[in-house]
Amino acid sequence: TDERPFACPHPGCDKAFRARNALAYHRKALHESGDVLRCDAPGCKFTTKKRDALDAHAAQHEVRNVAKAHKAAQRGEVLAAVKLAKDELRGKTDELNRVNRALATERKAREKTAKRVEAAKLTREKLRRKAAEVAAALEGTRVELGEGGDAVEDASRRKRAKTAATRP
Repeated sequence: TDERPFACPHPGCDKAFRARNALAYHRKALHESGDVLRCDAPGCKFTTKKRDALDAHAAQHEVRNVAKAHKAAQRGEVLAAVKLAKDELRGKTDELNRVNRALATERKAREKTAKRVEAAKLTREKLRRKAAEVAAALEGTRVELGEGGDAVEDASRRKRAKTAATRP
């Protein structure tokens, strides 16, 4: 049973105790001694009349401060690691961009070379056709002149004779 028949008569104090001596200790420690001890941590409103309680409370602040400092240190380490990773990523990105630019330049050069090769093939084909036409024309001329070339000699003689006749 949690029966607490001994209530503190001090105004604003709602404590109650099972034993009369516990109430007496409470009244003497909190309500009858004159010194009120306050926590000097910024923003803390803790007050007590017991030095032990204030020391225990201050130790809790210290634990919190150490925990905050530890978290801040961890956060700093994480931020440093993130910064390092970002710097490495930036370096790799720059390298990748350089390689991509070089690759694009190589592709353009290859396309240009492919166009030149195609143009050379077309030119070769045109020249081959032209050579075939000239060869066919020469073949046709040989047929007209005959195999022995007598017509050429006859034409040459006629031309010389004509030139000689026109001389004075």
